[in-house]
Amino acid sequence: MKLKIYTILLISVCSQMHAQKFTLKWSEDTKTRGSIQVLGGNKDAIFVANRTKDHELYCRKYNYNAQLIDEQPVVFNFQEDKKYSYDGAFFMKDQISHFFREHKRKEDLNLLYTSSSDFNLKMSPDIKVLEELSDDATPFADYRFSKDSTKVLVYSGLKQKRKDPFEMVFKIYDNTFQKLLFNKNVQLPFFSKKIYAVDFRIDNFENIYILARVEKERDEREDDYSKFCYKIFIINKGDDIKEIKLDYKNNNISSIGLIPGDNDTFICSGFLRDISNSFFARRKNVVTNEFFNCIIDCKTGTVKSSNVIELEGLYPEKLRSEEDYVPYYVRSVYSRKDGGFVIVAEQYKIIIIHTQKYTTERVYYCDVACININSKSEVETVSRIPKYQLNATNPSIFSTYYNDETYIIYEDVEKNIEASDDKEIKRSSQSLFSSDSKNALFVATIKKDGSITKDILFSYKGTSLRPRIGSMLRVDKNKIILNAYDTLGVLEIAK
Repeated sequence: MKLKIYTILLISVCSQMHAQKFTLKWSEDTKTRGSIQVLGGNKDAIFVANRTKDHELYCRKYNYNAQLIDEQPVVFNFQEDKKYSYDGAFFMKDQISHFFREHKRKEDLNLLYTSSSDFNLKMSPDIKVLEELSDDATPFADYRFSKDSTKVLVYSGLKQKRKDPFEMVFKIYDNTFQKLLFNKNVQLPFFSKKIYAVDFRIDNFENIYILARVEKERDEREDDYSKFCYKIFIINKGDDIKEIKLDYKNNNISSIGLIPGDNDTFICSGFLRDISNSFFARRKNVVTNEFFNCIIDCKTGTVKSSNVIELEGLYPEKLRSEEDYVPYYVRSVYSRKDGGFVIVAEQYKIIIIHTQKYTTERVYYCDVACININSKSEVETVSRIPKYQLNATNPSIFSTYYNDETYIIYEDVEKNIEASDDKEIKRSSQSLFSSDSKNALFVATIKKDGSITKDILFSYKGTSLRPRIGSMLRVDKNKIILNAYDTLGVLEIAK
């Protein structure tokens, strides 16, 4: 099949017909201490938490016209005054579950609590202690949610002697937190010099997934293979721990992620780069032109499919400048109705420079790629959106997939709406003399055939509103909540 490669071939400068596809509404600003925190939304309302100037915690309810419906203080039913830090909240079917922590200095204890409120903002009088451990537990009481929101994983590391295996305690609760479904201490070789866990997940069947980077021992190293690999450890109620090894000939794993997929699967995907150490390859081996994809069947804990796909069109034809050598990282993977999937990736790199007096960082967020792959694992289209962000104050992207189209939201210099290639793109960078008033919030629409259109969702001229990319939340495939410090935005994509 013929591969289609697009790099901003079609640009829409907000024509009236196309602009009607997007509706953006803003709430009135909130008198808050610090930023608001978007908790989530159901089909009827959006829920937000914030601290008032008197340090009181409030929960607010908005409709999808960004109008305030109700607001109530969030008061936890402690028998005595406690100093706690609020972690945030998560939607668990018919309630909002709040999470907060307490540190008891005298007892050297850390505690994780939960309490709930209904969708009318009425607080439950019940408080549940999810975990209580000494303050040297690392990590302490991090938590993850299953895709169907029926199970919560709470995991902590226990202090061990240096030569002892690393021990972790895993607890799984149901969505009411009244039933402890799983409680087990597991010895794992993590957080050593050779193995380090980078992510934890839980599926709908109470299986726990741990993604870990593994440095190979000398006798384990093979010719034409990297000095490290990744492994996925799967823990269930039995005594056996399953392992899935990710290791690719002639390649390093440049980036990797583990996300829940459709039909009771987990998707482990990322990009590869050449391991060649020759003089001429030292610079080009950071280029990522191969994508790997491993789909795990949650019911069996086995690999359902695994493949490596070579990609074209991720980089300009001639690599000249430093930003052209930025590797790609997978940001999102979306399943298509026809059995294929869509990959959204972004170039990311951090360079740390040490001198005798200073340490400086150069953080790059550059081009965005959207890759359409069919059910036979064949690449149909590769669409690249040129972008250059160096030490930007509001970097990276947010995406969603709706009606066979991919939508990518990002901040850029407003003049870039007319840019069609790498040479025309103006840099969006933070500097002493830069101003974000020249920027705007963009949305790029990528169709199934790979064609791209760009629109300006919101111009920063004449306004102090600055929606933050990292705080956006998708409450539905076509509804996205924007967080602009003290103001809520509701973006809707027309059906």
